[in-house]
Amino acid sequence: MASGSDVSFVASRVQQLDAQVLDNELESLFTQQLKRCLSFLSIEVPSASSIQPELQALIKLYIFRHSIYSNGSSLGQQMLDLALVDSCTKATLSTSQKVGLVASLIILPYLLKRFGRLLLPPKTHANLEFFYQSLNLINFVVFLTNGRFKSVIHRVLGITCGYRNPSSVFNPINYDYMSREVLWFSFAELLSFVLPLVNIVKIENFLKRIIQGEGGKKISKPQRLNLPSPGIRSPSDFSSCAVCNEPPVNAREIGCNHCFCYYCVMVKMLADPDFGFSCPQCDLHIQDVAQIREVYLKGF
Repeated sequence: MASGSDVSFVASRVQQLDAQVLDNELESLFTQQLKRCLSFLSIEVPSASSIQPELQALIKLYIFRHSIYSNGSSLGQQMLDLALVDSCTKATLSTSQKVGLVASLIILPYLLKRFGRLLLPPKTHANLEFFYQSLNLINFVVFLTNGRFKSVIHRVLGITCGYRNPSSVFNPINYDYMSREVLWFSFAELLSFVLPLVNIVKIENFLKRIIQGEGGKKISKPQRLNLPSPGIRSPSDFSSCAVCNEPPVNAREIGCNHCFCYYCVMVKMLADPDFGFSCPQCDLHIQDVAQIREVYLKGF
């Protein structure tokens, strides 16, 4: 905050920078949604790269119209109960200040991006850009000292950021949301580390043995179903893998009339060698990798 008589008026530097981050995120979100809408149009539209400056200018103009122009503060500042005011009179922004913001933040960047190479030589354009960024850097250092003018444009136009409600100065910052986000991120990171170490197949087989009342013991081989010989099959028997329900890749069989992808049956077999493998369709059970063999294709 600034010192002197403005200590209860000028918003804290942290909240001003937080509001700017929120504004950037909201603009990015709005831009992404608009691009998605354009991508679903049935009519032909120019590529996103060819109309990028126009899209950005229109989005910024729309957001400005429904935030600073109508309410005297950006969307991010409204979320933090802040407002833009005249630095001298402490009154709401005048029409000339709003026009200055539109010209410097929307119109001028658009003209430079779209017609910069035509209006200015590349070297002159680069020098002006370097000079402007240098001024912004110096202004930012000063801003970190007194917290008054967040950018060169605000300093030139005499615009500063304060609290809408004076009582907001004494309100503590609530970090509950940030704490929940950090906690969830830590939990998600833990899951991404632990899940690859968990043998899902082994757990699934253990639960299956409990449900079937085997007390954790191996399942004995059930009675063979009355199926045709594996040598007599129709093309429909090869339409899908009994495990993944996709067309079998490098088809294998275990003695029943069903086919399996080589990787589907081998992964389940090797993930829990003590249990073995059971056909999901007919429950035929094997406990030896040697019982997995290539599908007999004779007669096709």
